[in-house]
Amino acid sequence: MRDLCIKLISQNIIICGIVSDNLPVQEKAYNHALSSSFQFESTDPMISSIIWIPYGCHLLALTINDLEKSNLSFKHDIEILIEHYHALTSKKVRQLLRINSPKLCSTRWTCYYDVSKFIIKNQIEIFEIFRSLPESMPLFESKTNNLEAIYELFILLMPLKYASLKMESNSISSGYVFPIMLKTMEIVSEYGFK
Repeated sequence: MRDLCIKLISQNIIICGIVSDNLPVQEKAYNHALSSSFQFESTDPMISSIIWIPYGCHLLALTINDLEKSNLSFKHDIEILIEHYHALTSKKVRQLLRINSPKLCSTRWTCYYDVSKFIIKNQIEIFEIFRSLPESMPLFESKTNNLEAIYELFILLMPLKYASLKMESNSISSGYVFPIMLKTMEIVSEYGFK
């Protein structure tokens, strides 16, 4: 990275910051506050002044992971969503529903939002199918507040999803990441999550 920055600076390109995930190897190499970073080692002020900005969407993903580990209610809601997702993606339900649920991916928290939105948007058709299939009845009756849990999850994840979309847009400056995160966490806190 140092060599690339030196090459860009030699072409009169000013580099103010580097955005990356929070992988330990990336933070170690790019975090200007760490003695292991290429900026820290440099005597060139054009290099040593380059700051590291952790990728905002990755920070949101870490927040979701921490919530899932530390908040039993959130974890329970995720489990209910996953249980419904597996029922929705069974061959028989897919054939009857005729529309496919978004895919769940364990490494992409935004899928939780997408699947909860899909269930809410198609809830009438989904629950009519669940009622018509005897093997789906235990899922439908297993927890009395299944849909409520999915609504709670949807409401909680909505500000995070929109913050993520905003931070991934091409028109965002890194200076807006912190205010977006603050506002998002303020909204999430209103729902009792800290």
